[in-house]
Amino acid sequence: MSVRSVARLSPAIAAVLVFAAAGCASTDAATRAAARDLVAYEVIREDATIPFTSTVRNFRVGLDKSLLLDGPGGRWYRAQVAEPCKSDLDWEQSIGLADRAMSSVSKFTDVIVDGRRCQIISLDEIANPREAENAARAKAQQAATQTSNP
Repeated sequence: MSVRSVARLSPAIAAVLVFAAAGCASTDAATRAAARDLVAYEVIREDATIPFTSTVRNFRVGLDKSLLLDGPGGRWYRAQVAEPCKSDLDWEQSIGLADRAMSSVSKFTDVIVDGRRCQIISLDEIANPREAENAARAKAQQAATQTSNP
């Protein structure tokens, strides 16, 4: 339903539709927040190192607000990043990785987000993050459904 069609409805019905839409959005936000708390990435190796900075093919932000790095050979790495970079990760289209040795990515590497340099607190090799995230979303959705349908 477009904004124009809502404007043609009576004020009472329009208000109900707006609140219903807001309720769906808040439920979705609550489900995302619950999934963030439920996600458990499977750690393959703690305190990992990615051999060459140039082998990091891509990145994305994990449900737990960590930085997920797509490394060589289909390996995934989860970097816990210090503030203020952690808060800004959701909005970034690109990041920089700056290592003093300029050869590898480790917990001594800085992440550059929105012009700020922040140190990686920990770097772990993890199993494919999609599986853990899908499981967390399913659990959160199931919990939300059980809460709304007692």
